[in-house]
Amino acid sequence: HLLRISYEHLLAKDYDADLLRIALPRLCSARPELLTSSTWYVAEHPETGALVGCGGWTPQSPFRENIPHLRHFATHPDYTRQGIARALWDRTWKDWCDYHKATTTKKNNHCHSSDHENEKEEEEATAAAQEPRRPDMEVFSTRTAECFYASLGFQKI
Repeated sequence: HLLRISYEHLLAKDYDADLLRIALPRLCSARPELLTSSTWYVAEHPETGALVGCGGWTPQSPFRENIPHLRHFATHPDYTRQGIARALWDRTWKDWCDYHKATTTKKNNHCHSSDHENEKEEEEATAAAQEPRRPDMEVFSTRTAECFYASLGFQKI
């Protein structure tokens, strides 16, 4: 099981063995709704087909409403630092941008105006919405993964 192999090995340097013995069963249990969400991905080894990474997101946090949440990012210990988690993040980011654009467009479809001033404001708002920016997402990180999430632009709070 990829989550167990990854977390058991990679978290060992940052956490006490007794704590991991208690926490790992819960950490390694991906919720069924996540597995079928179509926004959670796996990376396979190109030659063997073995799972070497996983991760994704859901539009709703399991803890708070109305905020997307990164979920269960993990890389097999033999394949860390090879861009697997970053590739999964890139796919996640694309999905989040598409989702955000679609949900924002739906909310703003009622705003039509022939007034030139309003059209200019709408164009500026559209351009700003299309610029890459820090996502409004949350992630609950282990100490081990803090550097990875910081490299993606997340801030520790």
